[in-house]
Amino acid sequence: MDEVYAHWRYAKEHVWESYEDCQPFKDMGQAAAAVASEQNLSKDDFADQLYLIQEAYSSFLHGTNFGSDSSTWRHWHNRFPTARLGKKFGEPYLSSEMLSSAAAEYLKAGMRIPKFDRSLLDALIAQELFAFIDTRAGRSAFATQFGCFGFIIVVVLGWQFLTGETINWNRVMIGLAIFLVPWGLFYLWPRRGLLKLYLAMRDAYHLLSGSVVSVPELRRAVEVARDKGVAWPPELYAVLDDVEARTRRL
Repeated sequence: MDEVYAHWRYAKEHVWESYEDCQPFKDMGQAAAAVASEQNLSKDDFADQLYLIQEAYSSFLHGTNFGSDSSTWRHWHNRFPTARLGKKFGEPYLSSEMLSSAAAEYLKAGMRIPKFDRSLLDALIAQELFAFIDTRAGRSAFATQFGCFGFIIVVVLGWQFLTGETINWNRVMIGLAIFLVPWGLFYLWPRRGLLKLYLAMRDAYHLLSGSVVSVPELRRAVEVARDKGVAWPPELYAVLDDVEARTRRL
């Protein structure tokens, strides 16, 4: 216990003193101190490893939190209930650039922290899933895809109202059908339709919502989604390889 306290005290005094008002850094510092004690790391070794972990975790927190005020930062947690097609655009906030940096920096360190392993995998999958909903398959993407066509319909109907011409509803319905049928096939195509891609990504993310995660099962779900056409970030595979080499569950 004394060794754990010594490691934690070092982390607080020498590495994270500028983030002393940030609870996630304190929690991760305690987790790192516990791992360092289990591995019997010397003070110098712990200092080197802790610096790398701090850099990685700083990028991670920047990638999952709005704003620069560290007192408002929160540690990322699974958002599976939010992963629906009708979610609010841009929520939750996730930066692919910062998460990629966090993964690269974390893999450079020799120390591994289970809490960080799981959160990093969760955020990397969530980032791709929520970005896919926002840009291609969700409510906001639906509005974008129909925006131009809807504008044309409004102009046509407005012109007919202003000129007093009779609205030809048959033409309007035919025009809608010409647009909707190809889009529906594109959205619902059995193998690579947008809905199938979304469901495959959601199935993979659902595995991370439990209290214990099977790493081999998570990899299978990720690969199934990849085979359907999902372009996961390359850092996800690198972190999965690293975790799977050490353990079969998170």
